[in-house]
Amino acid sequence: MKRCFFSDALPNDVAPGEAVEFEARVHLPEQLGRYVLRLDLFDERVAWFEQCGSPTIDLDLLVEGWPDSRAPHRLGARLELLPPAPPDRLPPATSVSVRLRATNTGDTRWLTGSPAERGAVCLGVQLRDGAGGMLARDYCRVPLPRPVDPGETVEIEAAVPGPPESGRFRLVFDLVAEQICWFEHHGSPGLALDIETTAQGAR
Repeated sequence: MKRCFFSDALPNDVAPGEAVEFEARVHLPEQLGRYVLRLDLFDERVAWFEQCGSPTIDLDLLVEGWPDSRAPHRLGARLELLPPAPPDRLPPATSVSVRLRATNTGDTRWLTGSPAERGAVCLGVQLRDGAGGMLARDYCRVPLPRPVDPGETVEIEAAVPGPPESGRFRLVFDLVAEQICWFEHHGSPGLALDIETTAQGAR
């Protein structure tokens, strides 16, 4: 049992005898099955209203399947860089080979497809300067090797084109549901990799 599955603030103060209406957005559980949502009010750091004798409402919830990335609900990913790590210094225009592990931390199934297909989830790479300023938002795309359900993990291999000129740069990896949004728009953190391109080559 999860004591506080979600919470949402009231839209305004409510005096005794008054009523208020509001809508709450509930994230689906990551596992399929039957659940009961018990709705109650909560006085922050004081008590649940149920503890003071207030009645609650129980709602049956059947999770038979997840929304998919063509119409996502909550997109989330945990990205990890796998060894071997690429060199942090390399000649200009040299391809950067990376292996990433992506874990679906949202409640939406990631579909596969080409970057031209709406809702297909791809690894997206942004090119930024050494200070983090955006140079190319859609610098590179890599399709996922297979669909990924909530809670599952997939490994992605990518050969990212290196910047053509010398300097310090940052590659920011994130997932993107094509023609819908980047995962960062749902609060999912990306993964940054700092590199330097120089005529002296790799180290």
